[in-house]
Amino acid sequence: MDEARPRFKEAFEIVKLGLTQPSFEYAGKYFQIPRTSIRPAPISHPERRFYGSANSPESARMMATSGFGLLIVMHNEWPKAAQEVYDFQQMAIESGHTPRPPIILTNISCAETRSEADEQAKIWLGNKWDSVDNHYRFSDGGLSAVKGYEAYGKIGRTYAKMADPAHRQKMTDVYVKIQIVGTPADCIEQIAELRGLTGLDHLVCEFSYGGMPHAESEMNMRLFADKVLPVLKSDSRFSQTPEIVTTRPEAQSAGVFVPA
Repeated sequence: MDEARPRFKEAFEIVKLGLTQPSFEYAGKYFQIPRTSIRPAPISHPERRFYGSANSPESARMMATSGFGLLIVMHNEWPKAAQEVYDFQQMAIESGHTPRPPIILTNISCAETRSEADEQAKIWLGNKWDSVDNHYRFSDGGLSAVKGYEAYGKIGRTYAKMADPAHRQKMTDVYVKIQIVGTPADCIEQIAELRGLTGLDHLVCEFSYGGMPHAESEMNMRLFADKVLPVLKSDSRFSQTPEIVTTRPEAQSAGVFVPA
């Protein structure tokens, strides 16, 4: 883990060389590759469509200065996400890259009534805390001691408080509010608001989380596909090219953190 970031950077450089050069070689600290070439050769410039998820300032800077687009896994209040977009795009510009609209991944709870959508979200997004901590072990505090991951110390303290039912419920309520939750009409308006704040161009939707039963996940997805997706494809609010965020928005709190 202490070598994760420099290894990632070398690997990115190798992939980019392989996709853009007829042949290439590489001599790095971690990887040594004799002259070789990729066959079949790419024809659509995939290197221009790289996106990366950055959950710490160090990752964000590395992604932005390498020419990546920003992928946000929605884990903070929306103005805070807009700040992330602004900061990322400014770092990209300073490094000579043209910023691209971000891609945002969010959980969806779409139902015929608001109360049904809210109840579904609170149950299954509430369960998601455990699945995330079981995977990343944030509450153990171990990642905060890993070189390049010092920012995760604050995240670990947040997860360590989840043993308190009152704190867990409070965090769940906040987390639900920053996802897309409600009737199809609610979902459309929320996506429009999020797009206005962040300039997002693509939305990645997660319809199953926290152990949600398959039947509920399917109903969630089908309702969104039937009632929301056609509007996203046809309404001018979503079909026009989004504007780049030009001013840093104000955010009221540090938000919450759920990376997946």
